[in-house]
Amino acid sequence: MRLWAKIVTGIVVLILLALLGLTLLVRYYLRPDRIRPLVIARAEEALGRKVTLSRVEVGPFKGVYLRGLVIKEADGRTDFVRLKALRVRFSLWPLLHRKLVFTRAEVIEPYVHLVRYRDGTFNWESLRFLRKRASGPGGSAAGSRTSGTALPLALVVPRFEVRQGLLAFEDRTGALPRLKVPFGLRASVSPRVLEATLRFDLLKEPYRLDLSVRNYLSAPELTLNLSGEKLDLNPFLRTSSGAVPSSSQARSGARAPSSGKRAKPALPVLPFRKLRAQVTLREILYRRLAVTDLRATAVLEGHRLISDLRCRVADGWVSDHLEAELASPPTWRLRETGKGIRLAPLLSGLYPDLPGKVEGVASYDGNFTAQGGSLPAILDTLAGKGIFEVKSLQLSEIPATQELARVLNLPELRTLLFDQLRGNFRVQKCRVLLQAALQGPALKARVKSGSVTFAGVLDLPVDLTFSRSLSDKLVRRLPLAAHLRDAEGRVQLTVHLRGPYRRPRVSLGSRSLEERIRERLRKLLHLPL
Repeated sequence: MRLWAKIVTGIVVLILLALLGLTLLVRYYLRPDRIRPLVIARAEEALGRKVTLSRVEVGPFKGVYLRGLVIKEADGRTDFVRLKALRVRFSLWPLLHRKLVFTRAEVIEPYVHLVRYRDGTFNWESLRFLRKRASGPGGSAAGSRTSGTALPLALVVPRFEVRQGLLAFEDRTGALPRLKVPFGLRASVSPRVLEATLRFDLLKEPYRLDLSVRNYLSAPELTLNLSGEKLDLNPFLRTSSGAVPSSSQARSGARAPSSGKRAKPALPVLPFRKLRAQVTLREILYRRLAVTDLRATAVLEGHRLISDLRCRVADGWVSDHLEAELASPPTWRLRETGKGIRLAPLLSGLYPDLPGKVEGVASYDGNFTAQGGSLPAILDTLAGKGIFEVKSLQLSEIPATQELARVLNLPELRTLLFDQLRGNFRVQKCRVLLQAALQGPALKARVKSGSVTFAGVLDLPVDLTFSRSLSDKLVRRLPLAAHLRDAEGRVQLTVHLRGPYRRPRVSLGSRSLEERIRERLRKLLHLPL
């Protein structure tokens, strides 16, 4: 019994000595008087901002506890980042091998304040380590190191959690609304893979972002998966006055005047060898148009981007395939297809104040190319071509039909019905060039060569062929139209629509009559073809 008692006593003594050794080791390497100035000094050196830390506690069982960590703005008064507490728990055994293995790290109630100033810059752009990175090789991290004492321990963090975080965004240009985004994060780290799940609320709608980074120490490969129920874009469309721009304002103000040559924006270079992303949203609201069942995927490797998108719009489907070379300048190639899209909800959703009503079911297919790293540059260089079709087209009380009915004194033209519209288009120099044919019971129309600018300005010569009954009505109200009948008694008339969509000008002509006159003159004068 005495032998067993001695053995047990020896084991207990060894355990106590081990615990005492670990405690001394922790107190030696992780003394509060070493950690507090080290954290403050390193943070202030890297950020170029004032940093305060209220309290530091260290223990072999409770780990490291930092309370009241605050990073100030450049003015030294306003809080830029604020943490209520940072708690780190570590495993005791690796300490004997001079390794600090965290079993859990918690950030409690972090607060981040982001500001965009009136000149378009952000408050985080003045952080010192960002300025050094932007300054090029001369601002390398190696040259910024000081002779301070570093922790002589290897760090491993397998679990990380952020609880009750809040991101506050303030846009002093007035272009975007103030935002308060609650968020929480859970992450796990292994030597080869970092995985995290970020949950946040944007405009009171919940979202989830799953993130995975493989080979993050050598050649990182990032995978992102964003999902949510509803995204309302309307608060982000506000002008500096705080109002959502109308469709006319959007057209007239689509491109801000610029003085001098536009600088080519440089697209950011991501620190990843490969990026995969997927976005799944049940509904996106833009003005009054709802885009549903959106699923988009993208792969970025080097400067090459490949993306696919599919969604429901106005009871139809839209699918995109995008390929881009993000060099300088970036080049874009897009294939877009739309099927079964109802025009009435589409147009009323995009332009609620659009006069008149356009109904029908549209389909289209087009290929487009562009260059540039900004929306104005892309619109300036956008080019493409494709085909389109509209079934059961109805044009009711739109400005063009109203003006045409007034000029011809034919109220029946205020509403036009067509069984089918088919045509093709080309996009160049901020214009859409059109060729189209429309078939209807009372009217046939043909556009041999017309155009519509991106701002909605029309230049459309339209050849009209009226039915016999509609031709008789036109002749009774406009007797001169009798000279425009063809061999079958149908009036053929050319209408030229010019000017903005909301206030078009209508001029009349007769391409068929001109052709008959030219043909008769050719025969009378024996002119060659």
